[in-house]
Amino acid sequence: MWGILVVLVVGVVLSGVVYVMGAMLPVEHHAVREATFRAGRERVFALIAGPQDWRVACEAVATRPGEARRWREGEGRRRILFEEVAREEPGMYGTRIADETLPFSWSWRFELMEVTEGTRVRITEDGAVRSPVFRFVSHYVMGETRTMDGYLRALGGKLGERAGEAGPS
Repeated sequence: MWGILVVLVVGVVLSGVVYVMGAMLPVEHHAVREATFRAGRERVFALIAGPQDWRVACEAVATRPGEARRWREGEGRRRILFEEVAREEPGMYGTRIADETLPFSWSWRFELMEVTEGTRVRITEDGAVRSPVFRFVSHYVMGETRTMDGYLRALGGKLGERAGEAGPS
């Protein structure tokens, strides 16, 4: 009996600590990651702004003429709707989460720069995490740049190379 009570008290205390620590973090965040690829800017842009079938768990969503291009990412119930918000070939591309009901949101701006080595891709994320518990997990468990790092690795894999110099700008 005392064991169950101790487990319950510890669980409540830990939940409170997670909530308070998450509440102390800012709701909004800004993060930047970049990597260099040998491929040309047009090829890299075509992958970023084109169909995402080269990535795991991405599927196109039918849109009507004149609407922004949309797609879903994720598996099972954790599928998130994204949409294109800006496109300036071959140097800039913008996306955002299109589902306003989630406890978080973000937009990504891709900048593609010609460099001696090929193409430098910079991803800038501006996000907001409304739930203190999600903020705690995002900051202390997952890290704010995890998704961007994974995207750059997947892009390098599709290009048949490793992303060079991945990291903050």
